[in-house]
Amino acid sequence: MTGEPEQLVRLTGRTPLGHDSAAYTTAFSPDGRLLLTGSHEYAALLWDVSEPRRPVRVATLGGHQSQISAAAFSPTGDVLATGAVDESVVLWSLDAEP
Repeated sequence: MTGEPEQLVRLTGRTPLGHDSAAYTTAFSPDGRLLLTGSHEYAALLWDVSEPRRPVRVATLGGHQSQISAAAFSPTGDVLATGAVDESVVLWSLDAEP
């Protein structure tokens, strides 16, 4: 990564993350192990990025009827919220139990 404070940052060595269109929202879990990416594809992708050079998709979160435009993890990391341009919000439990 290169850049100056308060300026744009250029990422190098990028790894594409499975969307057919640009990712419009991202969120890291509080522990930094999970990354959520959301795009105009009506679904968000959840990634295990504990090894940043080898991200692994762990879930596809569908359920929206329009483009994903916002995402956030709870402070404890066990709940994820995704929001869409149609003003819908979906809450996801990230409990390890099925």
